[in-house]
Amino acid sequence: MTGKKIGRPVLINDEDVIAIRSVTATSRLQQGSERRAMLNTIIDAGGKITMRELNELRGYECRSKIGQLVNHGWVAVERFL
Repeated sequence: MTGKKIGRPVLINDEDVIAIRSVTATSRLQQGSERRAMLNTIIDAGGKITMRELNELRGYECRSKIGQLVNHGWVAVERFL
């Protein structure tokens, strides 16, 4: 059987930076969707934003939706130690 290998979900900390990587996107986003709204928030912030800032701007916890966007290649997580 061929297909995508299932791995562990992306663990995102508050200090991690979420950056737009739309060149690698493997799916399209519906207009007016929650994930597209998150991308628009990141774009409005200059293309990069920390997870904490995104949560504050959106008013709720966004980790699961950002994890989906990472899986589909729309964003990347940059970790700073």
